[in-house]
Amino acid sequence: MEELTGRAVRRFALYHEGLHAATVSSEPGRLISTAGPPPGGPPSHPWVHLVSYQAIYESELAGLLGQATGFDDYLQLLLQAGYDIGSDDLRALKSPGAGVRLLEGNGPVAAAWAGGGQCTCLWLQPEKGQEVYPQARLTIYARGWASRLHSELRAAPDYETFCRAVAQSGLRLLQLAVRGW
Repeated sequence: MEELTGRAVRRFALYHEGLHAATVSSEPGRLISTAGPPPGGPPSHPWVHLVSYQAIYESELAGLLGQATGFDDYLQLLLQAGYDIGSDDLRALKSPGAGVRLLEGNGPVAAAWAGGGQCTCLWLQPEKGQEVYPQARLTIYARGWASRLHSELRAAPDYETFCRAVAQSGLRLLQLAVRGW
């Protein structure tokens, strides 16, 4: 995947406990809450644009954003807090469907959802329409696993085969909760 040209602005859907918590992009923008905007409009931010969809997570998202030194650091803090991150593939935004978090020990290295979508990395997101696979939607969190996971996805005829292959590679698969809005 490293040979691809990535998007200038990366956009990701954030999931927590099976819910689409927010959408975040790596560009200066606004912090948009589920509550009505305050007088003067939503607050601006110098390096992130965030749209929240679940009021229950807004405080945590804001707290992690306050700790972060940049977009990539924010993504890592979100992973540590138990969020999963997917490409902003419109088909999967509301409910990601059945999925797994791929773990090496206790550390997350990727997340995959059944039903197809874009294969992306946190540090390099292909342009929309590139690296789209029918078997799974995959977001790779750990650089050391990028090539192997991408290869396993390309080789697998379906989601179940992909999951078996990555489990055989030594990763532990943790089922992700699935909830609607």
